[in-house]
Amino acid sequence: MRSNLWISFRVAIHNTIGGQEMTKHKLKTQFTESELLELLEFYNTTKTILNDMSENFTTDTSNLHNLQFQMHKVQQTFKFRPRADEHGEPLYYYADHVLANHKKAYYPE
Repeated sequence: MRSNLWISFRVAIHNTIGGQEMTKHKLKTQFTESELLELLEFYNTTKTILNDMSENFTTDTSNLHNLQFQMHKVQQTFKFRPRADEHGEPLYYYADHVLANHKKAYYPE
């Protein structure tokens, strides 16, 4: 169920953004309250880990698990895609993701 609270962002999509060519895939520009709450959870989890690291130079492994879970939710919400190599195959799991409309975004056949 969608929330009554909608936040819209104006997104200008040009043929290139920062020198990166884009494709026909649309970017998400409207967010529900629940999606914003997921982003807030990610922010708070990240903040907790950074606070722990700056104060104690250590963190709980449960915090790392929470961060991994929150990263997955943000990736799904914003549809970040793995980057494809020159043959159209996904790069290594640790490579940076790209926006869904990036020309190098990996989409399985």
